[in-house]
Amino acid sequence: MKIKKFLIIFLIYIFTFTIIAEMHPSPMAEVSEQEIYPISATYKQGIYSLSLFEGYKVTAKLITPNTTVTLITVDSNGKLIQFIHLNETDEIVKLGTLHNGDTGIVLGNGEVAISPYK
Repeated sequence: MKIKKFLIIFLIYIFTFTIIAEMHPSPMAEVSEQEIYPISATYKQGIYSLSLFEGYKVTAKLITPNTTVTLITVDSNGKLIQFIHLNETDEIVKLGTLHNGDTGIVLGNGEVAISPYK
């Protein structure tokens, strides 16, 4: 009988004083698309569209040790933007602002990480 009373009082106490969490959108949650950074990506040997990073300044870094990579960036008109040879993993190269239609060409056995920043 004591256990039954205790259980009833305990359940009433739990339901009375328990706070149910609700999610409310905050005013800070309204972020424009321009403030959302694209995710960093790694690229192996190949030809890639860099339109994901349109309007963002980006950096490139070799992430595979003991390899070398050549990174070539070309704009939408076929004009050479940069020709970079990466051979050290701790070297970070700023590529500048990328635009729609820019293409990246990675040559070599290593992998290159391209990351946005503002």
